[in-house]
Amino acid sequence: MKNQYNLVSSIIPSEKKKTKQKRMPRKKDIDEIDVKILEIISSNATITNKDLSEQIELTPGPTHVRVQKLLKKGLLKEPHYELDWKALGFLYHVMVIAAVYKKDSEKFSKSVFNVPGIRKSKVIEREGTSDPKICNYVINGIFKSKDDFVEAWSDILTKLKFPVDFQVWETNKVEFSRHGICLE
Repeated sequence: MKNQYNLVSSIIPSEKKKTKQKRMPRKKDIDEIDVKILEIISSNATITNKDLSEQIELTPGPTHVRVQKLLKKGLLKEPHYELDWKALGFLYHVMVIAAVYKKDSEKFSKSVFNVPGIRKSKVIEREGTSDPKICNYVINGIFKSKDDFVEAWSDILTKLKFPVDFQVWETNKVEFSRHGICLE
């Protein structure tokens, strides 16, 4: 039977095959309990401190201290929560690709960021295909209705005194991540 990949065995190599004792690399400055915490949290990021402490057989206080140390070391990241926009009444999700002259990009950015409903705005660089005088944006918004979006976007465009080239996509769900935008 083959050994399955295991976080503990990948971080804590056996010291000697005879004794099968595990040792920690000193540069990580974590022990077997910390590794167990990492394994448990990796499989259930929403576990409560109480449940985690029971699984690692420590009291809640020391468990909390260990988790905080793992956060400070950068081995864990804070969990995030996602809003259910539809439950809040925001049923219209939109992505806008806009292009403005670079000389107008700062004014455009300020205008976009001041609109309620605009969730993300990012300048995109497309090497080799983009005009160096043009600044391209990906803008994501969540509005209660299409009319609300049209009113907000029209308000932006009428206040600006320069041209904006844009395309609008309606989306059912927009997910934001460090790696880009995923449309579903």
